[in-house]
Parts: sequence; C-alpha cells; structure tokens
Amino acid sequence: MTIFVGYPISYETACRLFGQPDETNMEVFVKGTGFELTYTDKGQYLLGLRVEAARFWDPFVDVDKAVTALLDAKRRVKELVQKNNLDLSDLPLQEMEGEEIPSKNPEPFVFSGGF
Repeated sequence: MTIFVGYPISYETACRLFGQPDETNMEVFVKGTGFELTYTDKGQYLLGLRVEAARFWDPFVDVDKAVTALLDAKRRVKELVQKNNLDLSDLPLQEMEGEEIPSKNPEPFVFSGGF
C-alpha cells in the first residue's frame, strides 16, 4: 500500500497549473519540478509526494512517527507549491468518477492505495 500526500486533480488542471499544453507528457514534466503526478483511475491524478511505506508498516510504527512522516510530507508539498509558483487559489479537486469540486487554497490531502 502506498501513502501519498497532495491534491486530487484532473490532467487538464495539471496542465493549467504548470502552464503546459494538453499534449505535454505531464508525468515526465512534473517529475522535473520535484512533484510526482500519479494517475489513480477514472480521470483522477494525484499531484504531490509519496511517503515511504516502510515508515508506516516496517514492522510496527508508533503513531507519533507516522504523524510526523505525514506532516513532513505536507510541509514538503507546500514548499514545492511555493517553489514552482503554483496558483492554488482556484483549484478544482477531481473526484474519481465524479465531478470536480471547487476549492480555494486547499491544504494537501492524504491518500492510500495501490497506485
């Protein structure tokens, strides 16, 4: 299982955030910014960072260490947002198989799954 900290967005939103045309290979482009862009399924991508799974399951991790790992990832994501001058003031969040949800300057979210 993978833990990911970041934002659920559409491909089109990723292109807009980074000022790239739709035909850009965004996964490769975004990797050069320090972020990771991961396709989950059904039109949803995650923009952010993976948290090492070993920090949660190897073999047991206390709550303080797990929370610290998540907070550290959140801090790094926010630093990358600032470093890359991303404007999150109007960031539509993409539900899997759903509609976009309007948001303004959201904090990073946490996701878990097999992506």
